[in-house]
Amino acid sequence: METSVKNIPALTGVAGPPASHLKAGIVLRVFMLITALLVCAPAGHAGGPAGYNGETGLPEYVIEVGDVLYISVWDEDDLREEVVVRPDGKISFPLAGDVPAVCLTFSMLREELAERLKQYVRDPIISISIKKTGDKKVIVLGEVNEPGVYYVSGQRSVLEAIARANGFTQHAVLSSVILLRGGPESPQGMRLDLSRAIKKTDMTQNIALQSEDMVYVPRKFIADVNYFVTQFLEPVYKSAWTLRLMQVIAQ
Repeated sequence: METSVKNIPALTGVAGPPASHLKAGIVLRVFMLITALLVCAPAGHAGGPAGYNGETGLPEYVIEVGDVLYISVWDEDDLREEVVVRPDGKISFPLAGDVPAVCLTFSMLREELAERLKQYVRDPIISISIKKTGDKKVIVLGEVNEPGVYYVSGQRSVLEAIARANGFTQHAVLSSVILLRGGPESPQGMRLDLSRAIKKTDMTQNIALQSEDMVYVPRKFIADVNYFVTQFLEPVYKSAWTLRLMQVIAQ
C-alpha cells in the first residue's frame, strides 16, 4: 500500500544570493511539507512519543495508519474486535462507530472508546493490543517530480522511494542526496551518492529505508551535511513535531 501528500513545491539548493532569503524559503517549504505529514496528513508516528507510560516512564506507542489492533471490553463478549486503522485515520468498533485513532496512544484511544461506550456499558474496562504495525512513512523532498509523504510496505530502498516520487528532475544532484534519520529527538544526516548506486558500482549507497526517514535531493552539491541538517532540516522537523503533539493533546 502507498499513499502520498503531493503537490508541495520543490525545494531549491542551498547556494546563491541572497543566502538569508534562500534559507527562509527552504525552511518555510520544508516546514509546510513536514507539517502536512505530522499534523494534517492521516498518518501516525512510528516511535515518537505523544505521551509516557505512567508505570514504566517509557514513551507510549502512537497508532499509525495500517495498524491492526485487537480491542476488547472486559466481560462483554460482543465487544471484541480486530480492527484496522483506515487511511482516513479511523477505526470502526461496535456501538462506538467510527473512532479517530491515528496519532493517539493506546491510553488516549481507551479513553475515547470508554466515553463512547459508557452509555451502553457501565464503567467499561477496555484492553488494546497491536497485532500488526502499518507501513513505513517516508518524506521525499527537493529535486524530484512529486515531492511528498509516502507510505511504503516491506523492505524499500532510497531509490525506490524516489521512484515513488516520480523520479529525479533534470536539476537533481545525485551525488549529494541527503538522508535524515533518527526522528525529532536525535536527527542525523548522511550524504548518499546515488549515481554510484544507479551505475551499480556501489549499491551500499542505496540503503534500506526506515519509518520517518526524510530523503532530500538537492540542486547543488551539499559540502557540509551537518551544517545543512542543523540549519535547515532539523529545526523545522522538530517544530512540526511540536505542532503535532499540541494537536494530539487538544483532541
